[in-house]
Amino acid sequence: MTIAGQTFTVTQDGQVITKKTLTITKQGAGNGSVTPSTGTITWTGNQGATDYDPDTSVTLTAEGDMSSDFGSWSGCDSVASNVCVVKMSASRTVTVTFNLKTKGFTLMVTKTGTGDG
Repeated sequence: MTIAGQTFTVTQDGQVITKKTLTITKQGAGNGSVTPSTGTITWTGNQGATDYDPDTSVTLTAEGDMSSDFGSWSGCDSVASNVCVVKMSASRTVTVTFNLKTKGFTLMVTKTGTGDG
């Protein structure tokens, strides 16, 4: 670079940090939400993504909506119920499954009168 007739050399001191992408795929017949411990997931259809610094530990919490239940996680470093933990040592993909709730109905019949049938 030259300023006022003087030539300077500019060097960067340190490392360039390359972000790692966490991709979350929703599957199953149900619906629900995924909340990260940090950051914001940008969703396009059933696929979401967000970027993190390398080696960041991310906790994802899944919740089924009113008509759905959380089913399972895959691709996580650890899972405890509906919580998935991922260490971003590289770009990662995890999958969450939501299932439709089983609808059960109770039918009650009360006999009145003296007849049969």
